[in-house]
Amino acid sequence: MSSGAAGPEAIAEVARAAERFGFDSVSLSERPRLPAGTGDDGHRLGDQVASMAALTKALDLDTS
Repeated sequence: MSSGAAGPEAIAEVARAAERFGFDSVSLSERPRLPAGTGDDGHRLGDQVASMAALTKALDLDTS
């Protein structure tokens, strides 16, 4: 069962697309809502921010 958290491929795709389309920032949720019963608390924000930072040159990465 999927945890609902974005995997590395999805994170890379979003980061690259945001830069390609001229976005200056991307916002990530600190507390994503995940399906009940997944056994995952969803706190992978640090991993997501680090992945996007490694793949981009000009994006500001924000949390909400």
